[in-house]
Amino acid sequence: MTRTLQQERERARGLATRIVAGAIMVLAATLLVFAFFLTLYGGVGYLFLSILLGVAGLALGLVGFFFQLVPMRLDELASQKREYDARERDDPRLTK
Repeated sequence: MTRTLQQERERARGLATRIVAGAIMVLAATLLVFAFFLTLYGGVGYLFLSILLGVAGLALGLVGFFFQLVPMRLDELASQKREYDARERDDPRLTK
């Protein structure tokens, strides 16, 4: 079964997006775990730093989540635009 170049590009872009989003999520999880253990072993003296690391980890997790969603939504919008353009092009009322 042969795939077109467009399908291969979409597949490659989707795979790259998932890999980068996964890497961002792993970094976020690492920061959250480090913040937890910093508080556990460092005590109250490191609580502020732990909170900052936890917030940074949560923010990175959200970035990774949205990094994965945005390209999918952009693909949907591009597909809708192509369909709309095709309908406009084929509409006999618009011919001059």
